[in-house]
Amino acid sequence: MVRRTNARITRRSLYALVAILSIIISSPKQVLGQCPFGSATTISSATTVIGSGGIKSPDQVVITHDVSLGTGDTFYISGTLELSGNISTGKNSNIYVCSGGLLVIRGNLALGNQANVVVRTGGTLIVLGNVDGAQGNIDLDNDGKIVLAGTVTLNENTSMTGSTGVSYIFDSSFVPKVGAGGTVGNFDDLILNDPALLDLFSQYACPSSTPFTLTAALSGANIVLTAPSGYATYDFYAKMPGSPDTVVPLSTGGVSPTLSVAASTYLGAKQFVVYAKTGTCFQAATAPCIPPVATLSLTTPSPDCNGPIVKLDVAGGATGSKYSYYMDGSNFLYQSSANSFVKDNIGAGTHAFKVDVVSANGCNATTNTVSYTMSGSTTPTCSCGGNASYQSIDNRVENWSDASTWMVPDWLSPKVPAGMGSQPVYIKGTVTYTGNLSISGGHFIADTLIVKGDLTVNSYSLKLCPSSVLIVLGNYNGNSGGGGSTDLQGRVIVDGLINNSYSNTVTISNGGHLYGAGGATSTNGISGSVETKDNLQANDPSLYDYYMLLKCGGSGVTGGTILPSVGDPFCFTGAAVSINSTQAATPAGATYSWQGSVDSGSTWFNYGGTSAANTVSTMDLTVAGSPVVATILKLRRVATSGTCSASSNTITAYRQARTGATYHISNDVAK
Repeated sequence: MVRRTNARITRRSLYALVAILSIIISSPKQVLGQCPFGSATTISSATTVIGSGGIKSPDQVVITHDVSLGTGDTFYISGTLELSGNISTGKNSNIYVCSGGLLVIRGNLALGNQANVVVRTGGTLIVLGNVDGAQGNIDLDNDGKIVLAGTVTLNENTSMTGSTGVSYIFDSSFVPKVGAGGTVGNFDDLILNDPALLDLFSQYACPSSTPFTLTAALSGANIVLTAPSGYATYDFYAKMPGSPDTVVPLSTGGVSPTLSVAASTYLGAKQFVVYAKTGTCFQAATAPCIPPVATLSLTTPSPDCNGPIVKLDVAGGATGSKYSYYMDGSNFLYQSSANSFVKDNIGAGTHAFKVDVVSANGCNATTNTVSYTMSGSTTPTCSCGGNASYQSIDNRVENWSDASTWMVPDWLSPKVPAGMGSQPVYIKGTVTYTGNLSISGGHFIADTLIVKGDLTVNSYSLKLCPSSVLIVLGNYNGNSGGGGSTDLQGRVIVDGLINNSYSNTVTISNGGHLYGAGGATSTNGISGSVETKDNLQANDPSLYDYYMLLKCGGSGVTGGTILPSVGDPFCFTGAAVSINSTQAATPAGATYSWQGSVDSGSTWFNYGGTSAANTVSTMDLTVAGSPVVATILKLRRVATSGTCSASSNTITAYRQARTGATYHISNDVAK
């Protein structure tokens, strides 16, 4: 609905309107907003007082003396205006920097009362001196750009409130309240975000006949940055890759044009920057990243179940680099964040290997080429196991989820096995799987697999080679109906419950052990005994300690340190021997027991009895007969807290084999 309004125009008001219109029509000043400026340029290098007018594109005017803008005058810049001196603007005056326009003020900018400088979309304002004008205003439109390098004295609450572009203000004491979408940055932000504007700023910042440059060169373990001499202070920065990239100050306020930084830390920089200043004269220059000097070496470990192998190692890549491995020219093998790679199934003949190093900073390099001649038999040899699609790298401690853990055929994807499924897995190093692991298909463990969760088997075949270790920190679920078999020639520790059915056979042979630390609900199908945690501690104390470290590493349980008063080792002849604690076991609420091993044997037995004290508990030792007959006796203390325990050091007692009375060792008496 449109509301009807009746307005009455009197003769007096009509005369007033005509008067106002006549003033506007007769005024020589241009109306606001005339961008771009299309008329002829109205000033020259000799101008001292700038009136209403402008500079058309692509005209360029350079004025080397101070100038002023008249009161109420409006000036438009579509070309370039470079002022070497100062400029002052009168009351209610306006400067518009239009799209493509550039206003560079090497001196100071003084704004009159209610004077405005507006940088339109695509325009740029650079002020190398100071900005003074508490009653004036500077604003930007959209992607207009401003660099204010000196001190800024403006009203923070009123000036720049309409700015929606990017303002780089080096005076940290001035914090304007820019408009919605507007941003304010400092010199570091200019380096990081706008290299084109940085180059433009550097071009005008300081008149110099000598180009201002920065070089970055690798010298031994350092990167040497060198800028031209002759400036009062130098600030050096490194632009480091990331999300987002960051600018790191290397040195600020220094007087030397040269700086050395550690290559190990800054070889991965995307860019180096120097910022030099003498008075109001600024200069900035950048140097690109430094390509890494990467060297490739090749070794030939023993063949594995996929045939002869070569191991490629790269030295010199920057942190965060990616490595692309090639054989025989452009034959791509694998890309990984690991600087080593093992290639198996090497055929006969001479092969050439190289690696492309792709750095996170964009500086890439190619290593030297290494040749290797494969002669003789290429038949796979296996001491345990067989062909496997996924093989962990030997003699390495890795996480299952890391691609660098695995040697994978070129054709196979993904490069990290999702579990022990249809593609065979061969564990050769020490690998930790975090989560619940399911096994189906045929797999091999030649070294160590740690499962931080439950292990479930179904329609599977698993071989644990001699000396191998499988530690399950959850439950073992072997009660599925799918059937399968485990050839257990190594050592298996299950921290939780063992639950196995007849359909899944577990054959323990060749010195293998199955330790059920948490007990068992069903041992059907297991050929051999399920041993306890105490058996593990007695039979294999080093493996027990490793298992306890995995299970209770953060629990704070320690066995402390024990030492007999007469030294270790000591000869026991029946005299009183006090076995003291030089380091208390923890925690205070733990219980303590003693274990012994006779005649350098590997089997430990319990003496029995516990004590809440942190010193040795009382023991009765019989030289001949029960409980022990020995020439050499080793003793240790075991601290237990909840389900976690730890052992002290071991002390050794030598004594004659003889019959006689029972000897009693305590802290202070013998009998």
